[in-house]
Amino acid sequence: MRAAAAAPAAGRAAARRQAGVPRSAAGARRAHKASTPRAAAGPTPDPANPLAGVDPAALEAAMADPAVQAQMAEMQAVMRNEAVQARFAALRADPDLAPMFAAIQEGGMPALMQFMNDPEWLAKVGGKMGDVSELLAAQQASAPTPPPPAATQINSLLDAAKAGDLEAVEDYIAIGRDVNEADQGGRTPLHFAAGVGACDVARELLAAGASLTAVDSEGNMPLHYAAGYGRGALVEMLVAAGAPGAAENARGQSPVELVTSEPRNPLHGNADIVRVLENAAMAGGGGDE
Repeated sequence: MRAAAAAPAAGRAAARRQAGVPRSAAGARRAHKASTPRAAAGPTPDPANPLAGVDPAALEAAMADPAVQAQMAEMQAVMRNEAVQARFAALRADPDLAPMFAAIQEGGMPALMQFMNDPEWLAKVGGKMGDVSELLAAQQASAPTPPPPAATQINSLLDAAKAGDLEAVEDYIAIGRDVNEADQGGRTPLHFAAGVGACDVARELLAAGASLTAVDSEGNMPLHYAAGYGRGALVEMLVAAGAPGAAENARGQSPVELVTSEPRNPLHGNADIVRVLENAAMAGGGGDE
């Protein structure tokens, strides 16, 4: 952000704050161009009459505009930078800008609105503020890192498989949990492991006897999940373990069709995986239990 753009925006917000104008009335120059009257030749506002040329009704309507309110928030965010505030505060002692501060102090928001629509004054403030982009970049760089998302609650083997948590899966298997338990949608731990691409979890489930032919409420087997979610390594693992490649779900789709018919699938166009699935389909076996 160069001074010609960022500095005027920061300057206008600071002027509002330094002059005691309420925060909720912070302006947005671009959004107000259509609704705020502007002198034909853009003259400097008259400090003795800061309300001149301003339509109160138009001003009130503009301030209720969501676009205006959004830009207010943006300007306020810029002015939360302490270095920008300090630089702008120093301008109050500049004799060239004294008329502007005096007018804003006396006229409040209407006066500030006039200055916001005066290119000459904006250029003058921007030139004195200088380039504030480095200050804003420093503010962003020093912002605290957002906290990591809360850990997934794992209360069952299904949860563990969904989270790809191998250790939890091993623990649940060790205490005798059913590796083929299903949720209300008919999905087993192996469905979830295949969908999230958790190869180690799927391998552990298969070793413990997880079914390759279990179907969810829409007729999808674990291989459908691996293919549909673009998990190439899982496709190869499940096919090698004997998953039926010709099985169709309730929509009549086989695993290979879930790959070839959907351009957004990560495996779409992957000739090797498509060949694996086609060979599995030709090998036969619908997997009906």
